[in-house]
Amino acid sequence: MIGVGYCTKQNSISDFMPGRRYVEGQENKKNKSWGCAYHGDDGHFFCSGSGKPYGPRYTAGDTIGCYLNLRNDDNIIFYTKNGINLGEFN
Repeated sequence: MIGVGYCTKQNSISDFMPGRRYVEGQENKKNKSWGCAYHGDDGHFFCSGSGKPYGPRYTAGDTIGCYLNLRNDDNIIFYTKNGINLGEFN
């Protein structure tokens, strides 16, 4: 199982895939845990605990690219599989 994505340093990804867990109870936005990832086992996009179908499954031999833009609160995320853009997720 592979998950390609991003998370804040507050996340410990040693026991779960990126994006599948969200730690609640952190009042300060700067200290909140956050993570999102595109998972190869099911093709879903997970962001801070919630998942949605996103793209095709992927496995060994596929090249996955990821783009994240948090400028100006745009929060643009998209992935590519073997050079094909899978569409924006924001």
